[in-house]
Amino acid sequence: MEKRIDKLEPSFHELKRENEKVSRIAAKYEALFERNLQCIYVHDFEGRFIDANDAALSLLGYKREEINNLRICSIINEDQTQLALATLKEIRQFGSQRQPTEYKLKNKNGQCVWIETDGGLIYREGKPYAIQGVARDITNRKMIAAALAESEKKYRELVQSVNSIILKLDTKGNVKFINNFSLEFFGYSEKEIIGKNVIGTIVPKTESSGRDLAAMIRDLGLHPERYVNNENENMRKNGQRVWIAWTNKGVQNEAGNILEILCVGNDITAHKQTEKALREADEKFRALANSTPAAILIVVGEDLLYVNRAFESIYGFNREEACTMRIWELVHPDMREMVKQRGFVRQRETPIPDRYELKALTKDGQTRWIDVAAAAITSDDQTATLVIAHDITENKRARASLLAREQELEDKTHELEEMNAALRVLLKKREDDKIELEEKIQFNAKQLIEPYLESLKNTRLSPRQASLLHLIKTNLDEIISPFARNYTSVKYKLTPQEIKVASLVRQGKTTKDIAELMGLSVRTIEFHRAKIRQKLGLKRKTKSLQSLLISLK
Repeated sequence: MEKRIDKLEPSFHELKRENEKVSRIAAKYEALFERNLQCIYVHDFEGRFIDANDAALSLLGYKREEINNLRICSIINEDQTQLALATLKEIRQFGSQRQPTEYKLKNKNGQCVWIETDGGLIYREGKPYAIQGVARDITNRKMIAAALAESEKKYRELVQSVNSIILKLDTKGNVKFINNFSLEFFGYSEKEIIGKNVIGTIVPKTESSGRDLAAMIRDLGLHPERYVNNENENMRKNGQRVWIAWTNKGVQNEAGNILEILCVGNDITAHKQTEKALREADEKFRALANSTPAAILIVVGEDLLYVNRAFESIYGFNREEACTMRIWELVHPDMREMVKQRGFVRQRETPIPDRYELKALTKDGQTRWIDVAAAAITSDDQTATLVIAHDITENKRARASLLAREQELEDKTHELEEMNAALRVLLKKREDDKIELEEKIQFNAKQLIEPYLESLKNTRLSPRQASLLHLIKTNLDEIISPFARNYTSVKYKLTPQEIKVASLVRQGKTTKDIAELMGLSVRTIEFHRAKIRQKLGLKRKTKSLQSLLISLK
């Protein structure tokens, strides 16, 4: 027996050493299992948990005595069930996972947690009996990734929805990214622009002003800090030129090298066109203002903002001197307060008379009369007054001379009116005397001549003598009647011979009778009759000359 014991003793000690070694290893495993900060778990091939360390229990929210009733399918997200089954199959087939797997779990409180797990087979008596997994809590990482993804999503949505041009360029000016607004604005599709250089696509080689834009883009890639805010001409696909205001920022790596350029732009074409129109309008205004003989001033508050050339010739101050003066210094002291009040009221846009006359002072102290037209305007985003001033000093003097002359003429006119009145009295007296004389002549002719003609008529006269007597009687009646005077008036201008013929025609004498009575030929009487008709305006031959002469008084 002793010999047998001696033989077994070395084996016993060897077995004891092995047991002690196993105990030490088991203690180390238990310490590693329990105290590991990572989650360690064991489950069978059906997914029932056999064991789990404190870290795993804490993550899942279960107590150790509850773990044996827990299955993987009860804590894993439903949409990951197939992934879990495939992973189990892979471990059983190959002994371990080829790569870690991420799972979304639901703990006892219903909260979702994310783990990244790597598992492998564990053996008992040389046979696989369970799967042991090591998992890391990656919930925070997933939340950060989700937040980053959401942020990136919102960033992209913002970039794609904002009404601004957004580009990413490499350092050579090739397009790495372009948002939808930019594509629509420039008229390109994404395939047409991504990877292409901006020169020749959305940027012309040379600006309309002559600036080398190709050189600018090259410099932008090297020194984006020089172009933080930049305006340049761009180009649409159809060739239309547009102006863009750019904000550029270089994106650097950890070493400080420029990786790409972020460019954000806004269309300022309309603004540029407005600026151009304003410049052209200002140039036209200055050209017109400098060509007009009237002084033109722009006043802001009390200060002179602008004066034209005519201002210098009227007031004697040059532009530099004028722009250091206040408007009141140009006005005569007698009228300064009135001009001040009107200026303040006008700049408050209250209606007041926009034209009046005032006295002005020139540089050499002379007083000039100025016809002022003023209106409220906007200049450089502030209320101002546009003043147009005409020098009317000479007109004032001429007007004063004219008024004096008019007064003199009025006085002389009054004198002439008095003289005319006296003359009218004299003419009336003369007319009355004339009428009185005519009446005396008529009376004398009837009293002193006609009785003797009647006595002569009763004597024995030859026919010719009787005709001559009748002619004398008739002519005497005509002389003392208004008819003869009418014939000799300026209106008809009949000669004495024509008056004799007209008188006989009026009495009804024929051309032959008149020729015998006057001792003239028939043709001569016809000639006189024609002249009489012409002077009396009797053009129609059918109208009787006798009738016209009878109608004349």
